[in-house]
Amino acid sequence: MTMRGRASVIVAAVSALLVVVSPSPTAGRAQPRGVADVRCPGVELAPSLSKDPDRNPDGSEVRISPDSRGKFVPVIMIHGWTGRSTHTEKRDGAFSHRIDLSTNQVGSVNADRSLVGQLQRNPGAAVFTFDYHDYSARWVDDSHIGPALGDAIDCLFRATGEKVIVVAHSMGGLATRYALSTKGKAGVDRATEVSTVITFGTPNTGSVAAMLGAAAADVSAVTNSQLAVLRLVLAGCGRMSTSSLQTGTVCDWLPEQVRAFDSEAGRALRYGSRQLAALKPFPKTITVNALAGDTTFEVPKLGWFTMPWDTYKVPAGDMIVTTGSATHGASTETKAKCSYQLNAVRGATDTAALYLKLAAQNDVARQPLGAFSGACFHGSLMRTIQLTNEATGAVNEDIQSRRPITDSELLNSTLPARVCDGGNWRSRYPIQLHNGKGEARTPSGAFDGTAIYEAKVIGSADFNGDGRRDSLISATCIGGPIAQCCAGRSSHSTIALPLAASADKKLSVIGFPITAGKTSPCDQYGPAQRDIREMSIDGTAVITTEYIYYPENCVPPANDPAVKWRVRHELKNGNWVVTKTDTIGAR
Repeated sequence: MTMRGRASVIVAAVSALLVVVSPSPTAGRAQPRGVADVRCPGVELAPSLSKDPDRNPDGSEVRISPDSRGKFVPVIMIHGWTGRSTHTEKRDGAFSHRIDLSTNQVGSVNADRSLVGQLQRNPGAAVFTFDYHDYSARWVDDSHIGPALGDAIDCLFRATGEKVIVVAHSMGGLATRYALSTKGKAGVDRATEVSTVITFGTPNTGSVAAMLGAAAADVSAVTNSQLAVLRLVLAGCGRMSTSSLQTGTVCDWLPEQVRAFDSEAGRALRYGSRQLAALKPFPKTITVNALAGDTTFEVPKLGWFTMPWDTYKVPAGDMIVTTGSATHGASTETKAKCSYQLNAVRGATDTAALYLKLAAQNDVARQPLGAFSGACFHGSLMRTIQLTNEATGAVNEDIQSRRPITDSELLNSTLPARVCDGGNWRSRYPIQLHNGKGEARTPSGAFDGTAIYEAKVIGSADFNGDGRRDSLISATCIGGPIAQCCAGRSSHSTIALPLAASADKKLSVIGFPITAGKTSPCDQYGPAQRDIREMSIDGTAVITTEYIYYPENCVPPANDPAVKWRVRHELKNGNWVVTKTDTIGAR
């Protein structure tokens, strides 16, 4: 075989690893009312399987249920190149295989459910599947892929009123990038309709398959040792096929993928392709959790003075996508780590060490062909418990964060440092509230100059547009300990605190604390300081009603005790801006 011929076989072998066999549709159990009524083009609600159900740890069947608000959050599952997403009794979909792999070589995984079932266990998770299998040979800008996914996101957002969560494998992540970089039909910024993206092995900067192609490509992101190792391991296909045409490995899938790799999508997935270069990154407003395979090969060292068992490590990602490509541009990343042995002498030494109990199983590199079926392999990532647990946790955290923090939690929470800065007092330390009262204290317990005499919960709204309910509290700040409150001119100041809560209920101020304005004329002290006496929420705006502290010291017309100001504050580019002020009550 010529060099070009061997390269084609290797390319086909690697690209074939993206294959998922097509399932046949089948009916599942009836879905809860409400979410079952959602009809959006391009997506299907994943059923709770009946013949071969996903099961909870106690053996009961997984059921779909609303969250604590009584709502459902749409979660879209998007398969990779030439795969499928549909969830059927055959469990042939990319996310339907049971979770049965682990990076831990000791013990086994109790495979009671698939990733779809795992996500359906989260209260509030309504799992939908987006399938573009018939158009896999096309690039993500094809109307049936990226644009169709964008339309589905628009529809689910409108139908549920909830921001969408996306879980994507391989090229599905690139389709998501395309969808989120374009606007909806109504000109809506689609990035505002998605809260979290979770990717499994997405080739953000290109696929390893392109490295082994005969076509010229920019492969500067990888090393010659990586290419050599992948070629060496894949060479095993020929030897295995000699004894049996059905090897049970990647080698069995070569014919179909020879055609697929030379498709529009196959060429676009190569490192340095113009299509990848043109694809915009994920919007910064969206949390992207990248899950990746991190395979290393123990390769024998060559040289006059190296021992026969000496090795060095060569990274190979998930055998399709390098780890760097899979995690490029992500907010967070989690890697499934696996190690395989290519040094025959070292392999024999390790085997003897295991037999003599001189080495632990997890400390010994595995046999090389296991890289194509193990926990770190591209097509197996959605079956690897370490990664599926991360995906499940991210979905659960997103859904839980949409529940507003309770009034009791707010009034007994820890407020960030400097929350009273707008009230003319500065503190370097947070304030721990107890029933709405609290003082800033140093680690040694000393008073740090600021206290909140009274806090009240006003209400909640999605102030920052992240799809989660935020809280607004009224806080009366003072410049001394609570026991000494309150005496002297302007000894206290009421502020509006818009607060966002993380899944673990940690609070952060949205923008900055909202304080009262000033008015003039007044007296020798300058403009009159106003105080917030009332506040409310109008949509996503904060409305404050403000009075002068000491109107008797001011000259007309500001000295009228009945005068007050109604001020509208709106969040713009992360800052609260006064958009309207009305003077009311003046005679």
